[in-house]
Amino acid sequence: MSGAKARHAARGGPIASTANPKAETSNSPAADIATEPPRGGRVLVIDDEPGLLRVAERILGGEHVVSTASLPSQALEIIESVRPDIVVCDIRMPEMDGFELVRRLRAIDDGFDVIFMTGASAEPDATLVRALREQAFFFVQKPFDRQVLLTLVDRCLERRRLLHAERLHAIRLRREIEDARVVQQALLPKPDAFVGSLAVSARLISSQELGGDLYDYAPVDNGLAFILADVCGHGASAALLTTVVKTCFRAACADRFDCSSVMDRLREGVRHFGNQTFVTAMCGHIGDGRLRFVNAGHPDAMLRHGREVRVLESTGPIVSGVFAAGDWPCEETAWGADSLLVACSDGFAEVPRRTLGALSAELREVTAAGHSPRQIADEMLARVDRALGGSQAPDDVTILAVGPAGAARE
Repeated sequence: MSGAKARHAARGGPIASTANPKAETSNSPAADIATEPPRGGRVLVIDDEPGLLRVAERILGGEHVVSTASLPSQALEIIESVRPDIVVCDIRMPEMDGFELVRRLRAIDDGFDVIFMTGASAEPDATLVRALREQAFFFVQKPFDRQVLLTLVDRCLERRRLLHAERLHAIRLRREIEDARVVQQALLPKPDAFVGSLAVSARLISSQELGGDLYDYAPVDNGLAFILADVCGHGASAALLTTVVKTCFRAACADRFDCSSVMDRLREGVRHFGNQTFVTAMCGHIGDGRLRFVNAGHPDAMLRHGREVRVLESTGPIVSGVFAAGDWPCEETAWGADSLLVACSDGFAEVPRRTLGALSAELREVTAAGHSPRQIADEMLARVDRALGGSQAPDDVTILAVGPAGAARE
């Protein structure tokens, strides 16, 4: 006799039983797992009618591990050792009704589904509504047909198996996303660096999904090359596309850097992903007192000379295979000792949600007031953090700022 049965026998109280004709079981969790049929489950039947408990054991015991309890107090005592997948519970019982019992059982172990049963014929609709509000899987009238009970239990277990598979799939996806995010982060250079007489500061806040923002910079002959790009969509395809962006940028850095050639290389790389795939980018080169840049469908960038801030609007279309090579001509403007460039992704327009025009106005304001690239980048991200309030951003948020090294070192 098990410990639970011995205690109840000593008191002269009701005895719980566990029925499985295919295997001998114990009250330990390990034993339940070891003896559980491959497609069966653990079922706890609670009813104050001994005859119904015997019937339930006969019906379900051939396929499932069945435990029974004739009183709510006894069900509360054995719930932890039984660890049922399904509780089949009568509504009208001594001590407390089935609804109250299920609430107490769930306070101990909430990993089961419920099938309520009742023999009462008064107000069946009201009882059904209450059962559904208690999140019951089903509600059945007594006496019930053998096949009805078997089918209900089988369908309930199948639903549990599907939900379990979905949870495992979600866990795998989260792990894969985190792995891909690590790879993405590895593609990024240092967030703060000095390249000759220039200081570079870049920041990226990853979204709740795997996003497609990327920044990169590199020293080239007579200056600095940089890019800030945002690929369409989210997920693994977006992450893969960021590697294409970096490859195109780095290849151009090794081959007499020209921003237009970066866009042409990127167009060729994106073309293989289909016409629905595109990239927006702000790409440029600073050197010999000049800023040469392409804004391919990206949000406005800001160029500051002294106290004056100039808006660098889009100079060409988004980068897509539907456009022809050469559609992204390079523009050129002066770069002085006190010049400062700031570019950001459209993720800033999501936190808080506003138009790109409003984002442009805010970026201009912060650029005008900023002392150094690092200060400007950190101020923009601080505003995002305050707006998020501890939650994750709906889209990647990325900013890149370039300015004189002297101001950054102060």
